[in-house]
Amino acid sequence: MTYDQDDLRAQLALEGRLAGWQVYWAAERRWSRGVEVPAGHYWAAYWHIDEPLVVAADLVELERLVGERTPPERSVMRELLGHADADRFEIAPGRWYLPGTPP
Repeated sequence: MTYDQDDLRAQLALEGRLAGWQVYWAAERRWSRGVEVPAGHYWAAYWHIDEPLVVAADLVELERLVGERTPPERSVMRELLGHADADRFEIAPGRWYLPGTPP
């Protein structure tokens, strides 16, 4: 696969839609955070260093895979709060408040 300006624009547009994720393209095979990224593949890294990478052959698949991901602290807060919509209790990444308490 050749990588051109249209690919870069699509990559940057996807990164803009994925809050907290950085999207990259691997020109040659590489390793990052213990995950092998084949040449010509896209990969996304979440801002938490302990969150595993997401690797895909194209941006559509990468967006789908990232969309399926739930950052660990969000799933823990959902369980603790007992709410399916725990996202509304997060005021900044990693900063939570309980209903009825000031943020």
